[in-house]
Amino acid sequence: MDAIKVDIKKCNFNNACLRVCPTYAFNIKTSKNYVQINSSRCIYCGHCIEVCPTNAIEYPDGLQNVKNLLATDNKNIAILDTSIPAEFSDITDYRKLSGMIRKLGFDYVIESTFTVDLLAKKYHNLINNFQGKYYIFSNCPAIINLVNKFYPSLTENLAPFLPPHIAASVVARKIFGSKINVTWISPCIAAKIENNEKFKEKVPDAVLTFKEIRKLFTEYDIKETPLEFNDFDPPSGYTGALFPLPEGFIYASDLNEGLFENKIITASGRDNVIEALNTFETNAENLHHHLNLYYCEGCIMGPGMSKKNSKFLKETLIKDYVNKRIGRNNIEEFYKNIVKYQDIDLSAEFVSDNQRLPPPPEEKVQEVLKIIGKENIKNLPGCRVCGYASCYDLAVAVAQSIAKPELCMNYSLKTKQEYIKTLKQSNEKLQKNIETINQTNTETEKKLNDFLQQVNITDAIIQKLNLGIVVVDENLKIIKSNDWFIKMLGEEVISIAEIIPGLKGADIKSLLPPLFHNLFSFALSGNGEIINKDVKIDNNYYNISIFPIKEKKIASAIIRDMSSPEVMSEEIVRRINEVIDTNLEMVQKIAFLLGESASNIERMLNSIIETNKP
Repeated sequence: MDAIKVDIKKCNFNNACLRVCPTYAFNIKTSKNYVQINSSRCIYCGHCIEVCPTNAIEYPDGLQNVKNLLATDNKNIAILDTSIPAEFSDITDYRKLSGMIRKLGFDYVIESTFTVDLLAKKYHNLINNFQGKYYIFSNCPAIINLVNKFYPSLTENLAPFLPPHIAASVVARKIFGSKINVTWISPCIAAKIENNEKFKEKVPDAVLTFKEIRKLFTEYDIKETPLEFNDFDPPSGYTGALFPLPEGFIYASDLNEGLFENKIITASGRDNVIEALNTFETNAENLHHHLNLYYCEGCIMGPGMSKKNSKFLKETLIKDYVNKRIGRNNIEEFYKNIVKYQDIDLSAEFVSDNQRLPPPPEEKVQEVLKIIGKENIKNLPGCRVCGYASCYDLAVAVAQSIAKPELCMNYSLKTKQEYIKTLKQSNEKLQKNIETINQTNTETEKKLNDFLQQVNITDAIIQKLNLGIVVVDENLKIIKSNDWFIKMLGEEVISIAEIIPGLKGADIKSLLPPLFHNLFSFALSGNGEIINKDVKIDNNYYNISIFPIKEKKIASAIIRDMSSPEVMSEEIVRRINEVIDTNLEMVQKIAFLLGESASNIERMLNSIIETNKP
């Protein structure tokens, strides 16, 4: 399970996480609303959680795991990190804090101070028995992850001891029994996940942050007011309580020599830690110092702290607490316990997990520098808004595909300005297009209105004609018909037309006799028009002409009532004219034939006369 996760619904893609991540473990694609953490590159420092303005980044909740452990038959022990004075300054006495934790169901409550003192003694012996090898102290889980993944050549330089949260679990099981359930409570998120298989049997059964233990207090309504003093279980520690301060472990290890004799460099905070590791890796022969590193500015500034007080106020709280505890503790008993448990095996073997990427080709780096407008800047320090020490370092990361040019503020501003310019030009073109469209729409609307006016005029004329007009489609469904046609079909059809204007969609097969269907089918089949066809409907004679409007798709019929006086007079005149025209044509043909015959007879007689002349 990943120690860090992102709630994409909360993320607003502000890149704050990228700027604090030393390994650029985030993969962000704004265009796809996609944020993913590459767990193989993550060192679980938790700084991204602290800087996220929308609280979109979370670490795994250990509360349910602890509840499950408390519900078992095994004994449960809570081990408190030495940073408790900086976190629980609101609780009047540490003995009240111990009582509150017991009330949750824990059988034992101890500080990790004694374990730190055991480790401090081992570091004292290691450093004072110098054999030419310089070490990186392995007290900070985030530092261990950083070294193993991104300084793998230095893995062998990690001091061969367990970090305090694992060492305290080993000590607790040695003192209270191997079957005891161990819960570690601290400000460290990196302690929540352990990738080293060699440590799997030694790690705590559960890890809670200070934020989470406060949630349990709230959930179970546990307050210090009704509780009596209830001290931590022994063994008690000594100066190991100074561990959360960067220099505190040096003091606890009795390695705080004078300035010239001191061979230990203490560095805290991301930038200082990375610079120290870079120097240790590249100039160890000149550095000749051990490194005491805290990824946060001391454990008191860990991401699991709920109190965001000043670092200096927290340092003061730690020192005041240590002074009180030293005054109350039995020093003789402390030394007896150190001797008693000093042989507990707290050694460790670390395994490198190289996540470094090969350096990209220089030409690709230069191409990126050109893109972000920094091609002539060489390796000078930049503004560092991107999170990298220089513009060149950013270009390398972009070339390795673990960063993007948008991290560069200047590039982003330039890109945005170009985008605004392009957007402005697009808006201007769009405005012109809108004006053209509006003009075209006006002209089209005018033409449409003229057309509709013509249609309305035509429709009005059709309705006033004393003849029936009907238009049908290829399925013999009526598209349009006039009032005369509807009246011709009788009262029942007139009633239907009141509901369905123009009988639109009606099937003429249900309105007219089969002869009509056949005539329409003939016209629609592409066989031509039918002109002046006389048909009989209910003892009435009609003259019908059918012609296609759109071949095989639409046909129209014009129907005249032969019983109408106007139609009868017109039709009689038309048909008399037809008879006259036909007779005249026939007479002309007869006259032509008689003329032809007379001419032939004359030629024959003349021929006979000519032949019989003496």
